[in-house]
Amino acid sequence: MAATIRPKAAIPAALGWSGAAIELGIKPSSHRLPTGAQASCPMLGVRRSTYCEVPGAVTLVRELLEVVRIYRLPAGVHRLDDLVLEYQLTRPSPARDQLAQLVNPLVARPDLLQTLRCYLSHGRSRRLTAAERHVQANTVDYRLRQVDKLTGLDPAQAEQLPRLVAALAAHDAS
Repeated sequence: MAATIRPKAAIPAALGWSGAAIELGIKPSSHRLPTGAQASCPMLGVRRSTYCEVPGAVTLVRELLEVVRIYRLPAGVHRLDDLVLEYQLTRPSPARDQLAQLVNPLVARPDLLQTLRCYLSHGRSRRLTAAERHVQANTVDYRLRQVDKLTGLDPAQAEQLPRLVAALAAHDAS
């Protein structure tokens, strides 16, 4: 079975995502938007072969759309194969709740949380973070030290990045 549901169709609307396209039956190696797909919306590909598997595919698509939202991923084709780690980190569990608690102290300091997200999204570049946040590089350094002080996770230390990124994902998912 292969079907494409384009934006404004019933299923994406039912999923609560107004600009999504869902492709059922795509090839595993397909990473391109099919002809006519909207480049400005996320596209989720789910491999299914029978009609009775469609409800499960819709549930998976709903969950993958949430992962795309949490990680602020750009428009394009997103498949479970590509999002397996992100998907797992956002599944409800005691571990996810504990991870989320690592960054809870930053909730009261939105300036630190925003600076941290910006710093990570710019590949840990102080200069780009400072430019986007409209602050001095020294201010970025100070805020990152405050993140370390409040969470015990130092964004400047490469070995702590996986835990920090996972904690942010868990926080956003909870």
